[in-house]
Amino acid sequence: MQAHYKLKLLNGPLVGRTLQLPAGPFSIGSGDCDLSLPLEADLTATLDVSEEQVLLTDTTPCWVRGRPHTGPLPLAVAIDLAGIHIVIDRPDAEIGNLAVIPRARPARAYAPVALIVVALMAMLGWASYPKPPPPAPTPHDWLPQVLHDYPGLHTQWLDKNRLQLSGRCRSSEQLSTLIARLRQSNVWLEQQLTCDDDLQREVLAILQGSGYTDITVQIGADGHAVIDGPIRKNADLTGIAEALDRLPNLQGWKFTDHRADEFASLVQSLKQSQLLSGLSIQSTRNGWLLSGQLNPAAQTAVQQLIGTLNTDKQRENYRFLNAPSAADASQYLPAAISNVGGNAAAPYLELGNGVRLQIGSVVRRGMTIVNIVPSGISLADSHRLIFLPLQA
Repeated sequence: MQAHYKLKLLNGPLVGRTLQLPAGPFSIGSGDCDLSLPLEADLTATLDVSEEQVLLTDTTPCWVRGRPHTGPLPLAVAIDLAGIHIVIDRPDAEIGNLAVIPRARPARAYAPVALIVVALMAMLGWASYPKPPPPAPTPHDWLPQVLHDYPGLHTQWLDKNRLQLSGRCRSSEQLSTLIARLRQSNVWLEQQLTCDDDLQREVLAILQGSGYTDITVQIGADGHAVIDGPIRKNADLTGIAEALDRLPNLQGWKFTDHRADEFASLVQSLKQSQLLSGLSIQSTRNGWLLSGQLNPAAQTAVQQLIGTLNTDKQRENYRFLNAPSAADASQYLPAAISNVGGNAAAPYLELGNGVRLQIGSVVRRGMTIVNIVPSGISLADSHRLIFLPLQA
């Protein structure tokens, strides 16, 4: 669809971005909007774009040249739309870096009334009465104390009733409480900050858009993202890395996989206890499931190890199911298992086609041979262990 106008952002996390405005409604605000940027008081502004004009169709506060504005929005002029600064022009126009004129302070209509009250007090001799209670604290009084609950948030008074917010906040919901209190005190706000939960959602969106759905993201106090979860082997992460690097206010990022680390530790514990043979392990939503058809002594030893691991509250939950392996060896090996040879120090697996495999050999589906015993072999990747019995 042909765009009749374009919109350039002058502040906020997408500062400098230019968007095309096709004919029809165009929404700005939090949630499911055409342009997802939070406005003051969590408002949503709707623009009606036609060939003749761009019209603000709702009551969202708007200022042009420092004055409240309604109706069609002017072109090539900086506009303050509920805290988001924009400029609108024709698609072929060159838009420079315009500055928004600060909002005009509201008129002090109560000044004459105050003079009359003072005069009456003097005439009636109220000066002899006890002094009135001190005035209620102003935002200038209480804001420094409140900011202790907002580490990383910076403020600067631009004039008596106009405040700039910048830096970082941990929670946009927590910040909304402070913003509401300031607005109740008739403070005009200029917001130039990023909240960690908003940044977390942006990082998640990039990863989920690349097919990584089993991922968690934590934003640290230093603005770095810790991305935890399984990453596909040999995956090209160039596109993800470039998208993350372009995120405004993201100071850095790294990938971790705590479940892979936990799985490796579990396999090592089973090896040291000589319990690996015959066991399969798979990840579940609530932890790890160990399974295998074991003799009573081995079952007891595995249950004891699981009981010890489950006392560590920092670990996932472990369970055991006494059931034989259902894995199909043909899905992992190029030929049927013939026999196991070698010795305890250097065992090998011989296949029906004459191929010999040792511990460390990589087979199909990205699995690696991690154990060879007379009764069968164990295959593993970063999150799964499969036992293939010699006699199916």
